[in-house]
Amino acid sequence: MLWGHENLLGYSVEFLLNSRKDLELVKLSGEMGAEALIEEVRKTHPDVVVIYQLDCSSNADLPVRLMENQLWLKVILVNLENNSVEVFNKQKVQISESSDLLSIVEGCPRLPCSNQ
Repeated sequence: MLWGHENLLGYSVEFLLNSRKDLELVKLSGEMGAEALIEEVRKTHPDVVVIYQLDCSSNADLPVRLMENQLWLKVILVNLENNSVEVFNKQKVQISESSDLLSIVEGCPRLPCSNQ
């Protein structure tokens, strides 16, 4: 799932992810707001949510809220200004080429849900 406003970064990430036929991309506009994104994640249970970091600057707790009851979910914040992505569980990764983002998106298998 890809969430953010329509801009060059959004188009680039969307193009990159759509280039992979083995990934199913659901794009949600940043206009729909953080609460709508949280509800959509609860309904659809995606494996990964990619967010443009500037779009969640007013919702700093958004990644944590998204992962609250979704133990398998990976949230990736993309920052074009310094070519980095922040992968929640608070792992910051420097990227140098577009394939780095793909390897992060594909890197972790879905974790089983736990009732503990």
